[in-house]
Amino acid sequence: KNNLSTVYATSFSLSLNQTKLDSVRVTQNGKNITPDVKSTQNLTNISFDFADKVVGKDKENKFKITFKTADVAQNNGSIWEVNIPKLETDDNTNNQTITLKVPDTFGSPTYIDPKPLKLEGQNIFIFNASNLGNRSISAIFGDTQYYRLNLRYQLNNPLTQNLATQIALPPDTAYQQIMIENIDPKPIDIQVDPDGNWLASYKLPPSGNLLVNLTAAIKLSFNPKKTPANNLDNYLRATDLWNFNAPKISDKLQILKTPQSIYDFVVYRLNYNFDRLSQTGASSRGGASFALAYPNQTICTDFSDLFIALARKNQIPSREVQGFALSSNDKLRPISLTKDVLHSWVEYYDSTKETWTQIDPTWGNTTKGIDYFKKLDLNHIVFAIHGQSPTQPLPAGAYKTSLSLGKDVSVVVVPKLNFPDPIVE
Repeated sequence: KNNLSTVYATSFSLSLNQTKLDSVRVTQNGKNITPDVKSTQNLTNISFDFADKVVGKDKENKFKITFKTADVAQNNGSIWEVNIPKLETDDNTNNQTITLKVPDTFGSPTYIDPKPLKLEGQNIFIFNASNLGNRSISAIFGDTQYYRLNLRYQLNNPLTQNLATQIALPPDTAYQQIMIENIDPKPIDIQVDPDGNWLASYKLPPSGNLLVNLTAAIKLSFNPKKTPANNLDNYLRATDLWNFNAPKISDKLQILKTPQSIYDFVVYRLNYNFDRLSQTGASSRGGASFALAYPNQTICTDFSDLFIALARKNQIPSREVQGFALSSNDKLRPISLTKDVLHSWVEYYDSTKETWTQIDPTWGNTTKGIDYFKKLDLNHIVFAIHGQSPTQPLPAGAYKTSLSLGKDVSVVVVPKLNFPDPIVE
């Protein structure tokens, strides 16, 4: 709508936080317009010139942009996840309505945020500017996911004497339950460390190699169970990578007092560097100070390190988790800590809910605002918990030898599995 009699729009552009677009069409007054569609790492820009000039105060120029995208809805097993990114902030936009319609077979959402302005039946959700507040829309249908996991650990002893070593098996967490079906060869014993990691012990002969194969089933739940608050002071300490006493961290950011405010700061301060993934030593870590000093050079571990340092600085118990994250679009949700596509995210202890709560600031950044604070999807599988140490134990997928046998991690979505009650012998 023209606000002036002598000024009118000659062109239009729209940036979308999606990369998998097709069938882009633009029409104005029944006339087809050929748009210019360009994609970057995690954005698509649609731009075009109007076919007709609409001149005159209060005159309206009506046009339509339509497209199909595979980035809004993802299906994994029994779970459907719907994410509608927020539109660009535009002071000239005074009205906005979004209608989300899903098949009846989806049932009621396990989670939806923000709450719809109104519902039409069970499967149509309507939002407008009053309840959106320029936020993204997230909905999850289904609350439990099952996986089959095959892992391979490549061990080597470079010494001329026997070597005792341990490997980290995927542990139980507030969100996941693990059923180990087979380990070959069997370990000498299994211990649980203070972070809750399951450590299996082996002894390697001099100059010997050992290949350990593990098969397990995993049950992921959307709602975490309560977890005991044991030794929370251990998750408030500074380390070399989480050094919150460093000048770059301690001299500023005093207003970041809550997990939400820290998450928001990290998401909007850092910028994920996709180019760094192809560089030698891409997975090397500089820690929280590096992330603040070089915000445009960061990857997932840097997002985690900065969150943890700021959280611990403000007496919020926090730790890193590393593992496997399933992504349908690695431009929006990158998974590239190593060549076994491991990923890093964060847990903080929520004393109100009495549980460790998982969040993913990296994906919050790369999706340009999809909320990975209030909810985490059912695609994150924990391989190792880093609370006492930022780097130990190594997660599955990181045990390599010079005689590398290729990929060591296989994760497959499966139908519902029966998890029997454990029998301790």
